[in-house]
Amino acid sequence: MICEICGKHFNSGVKLKLEGSLVSACDNCAGFGVVVSKISAVKEKPKSEDWKPKTGNRVYDMQDFEFEESLVEDYGGRIKKAREKRNLKQCELAKLINEPESLVHRLELGKIEPGEDLIEKLEKKLNIKLTTKVEDKLPAGEKKREGEKTLGDVVVVRKKQGGG
Repeated sequence: MICEICGKHFNSGVKLKLEGSLVSACDNCAGFGVVVSKISAVKEKPKSEDWKPKTGNRVYDMQDFEFEESLVEDYGGRIKKAREKRNLKQCELAKLINEPESLVHRLELGKIEPGEDLIEKLEKKLNIKLTTKVEDKLPAGEKKREGEKTLGDVVVVRKKQGGG
């Protein structure tokens, strides 16, 4: 994924609200706006290298597709519910994922957000989904205020006059 602020490639970053717009940014540029959610790039490749459509005029190259994923808001509750459903104590889950019990406790309370590796471990061991695809919408309840200007409102693009 490419940071929409500095232009650098990144694998995990944030979705920012910046002057009324949502932008994808690397962790280094996260301070330029209000963090809405965390995102990570997931690349999917075709299962078969020789896949080609049998009909139609176009041949699509199925190289790399990038999907933006975000940690679900109720991740702590989902982890706790899945752990309890399997009759596991926090210390038992901690041993299963090879992490400290205090980390499991803080995750369930929502005090810390898990990284990509930890999300993967929890999803596999508890058979749950902790991420969701990010939509380019403002968070619930937030609307663009009337009269509020965005960067796009004030930028003036000038066409090159006469060439030569």
